Amino acid sequence: MNPNIYYHVIDVETTTFDPIKGDICELAVLSCRGREVYNIFHKYYSVDYMNIDAQNTHKLSIDMLSNWPKFNSECNIKELNNIFSVGRSIWGHNLPFDIRFLTKYGVCINNLYQKDTLKMLKGEGLKLENNKLTTWLNHYGIEISNHSALGDAFGTFQLITLKGWQLL
Repeated sequence: MNPNIYYHVIDVETTTFDPIKGDICELAVLSCRGREVYNIFHKYYSVDYMNIDAQNTHKLSIDMLSNWPKFNSECNIKELNNIFSVGRSIWGHNLPFDIRFLTKYGVCINNLYQKDTLKMLKGEGLKLENNKLTTWLNHYGIEISNHSALGDAFGTFQLITLKGWQLL
């Protein structure tokens, strides 16, 4: 693992599993260099709708998020585009899902190589009971405190460093 490569690890929690109808209610972006995290962007967002399946997954509710700003503010988009302007790649577990939600609002990640840890793990041929991030993390002995965007981003980061994947 090259210690001089800058990259990002992301995770989003959403109001539904459909990016057309859903919104982001939690976002974590770890900006990394080699095996070090040098910046953490983590925010919650107010939403108007929450699918019960999504709520059961991440345990966030409309009431819990009511005092936070909406994700789609121009300030959030500019801040994220600034963060993503540095680095060579963006990593996540089931990354296409997260990217669909981010790009819906104009977050630009086109300049970054996209590295999906789910696709990479499935490519190794190991069959686990499911492809959830927590299942893979448990398999590799990586513990996270709870299912949240920040916890999942750190779990994904630990998986990347444990596996020693090429950062690009």
